[in-house]
Amino acid sequence: MESQNYSELSLKELYQVYTDLDKEKFPNEATSIFEEILKKEKVKTEDSLPIVASLSDRFAAAFIDGLVSSLPVTIPMIIIFGFDGIKGLYIKYGILYTLLILISGQIVYFLLNGRLLYKYGQSIGKRFLEIKIVDLKGNVPELFRSYGLRYFVPSLFPLLPFLGGIISLTDILFIFRKDRRCMHDHLANTRVVNCSNDQN
Repeated sequence: MESQNYSELSLKELYQVYTDLDKEKFPNEATSIFEEILKKEKVKTEDSLPIVASLSDRFAAAFIDGLVSSLPVTIPMIIIFGFDGIKGLYIKYGILYTLLILISGQIVYFLLNGRLLYKYGQSIGKRFLEIKIVDLKGNVPELFRSYGLRYFVPSLFPLLPFLGGIISLTDILFIFRKDRRCMHDHLANTRVVNCSNDQN
């Protein structure tokens, strides 16, 4: 059997040739065709996947979300109690004060971002940066995952004695891996992608 340039064939044609080929009689040809199929499948898969959000976009979105969510809580407290008063509340009530701030922050965050997360997989910061949360199939995840597992659960990490800070830091450092998925992304089976070409 004469050797052919299989790179010129389409993926569909390669499938057909590989199926019809006597693989025991022409093992080298079978190997060449199979390798070409793998190459074309990889290209096809990569082309169909959305672009993973950049580190700068992820951090900028997180900064915006943190700022927007914290101001409605911190500004009234500063006005009412002042900085010394807030410090006194923390010293007096400790964990109860921390829980109150956490719950208040969660309520504000959800009120501001709940609808966006449910409909588009975006917070205010992510929408501004044109990135969004998707599941591993590219769909907008359920609110339980986009908010509950990705945001609420990680917000509890700092409350854990001794290990809380380490877990929170590890969660952030995961973003420097090749897949750009933080620990909370793995927990929720999600990733953050660029959506600048979406028609939202």
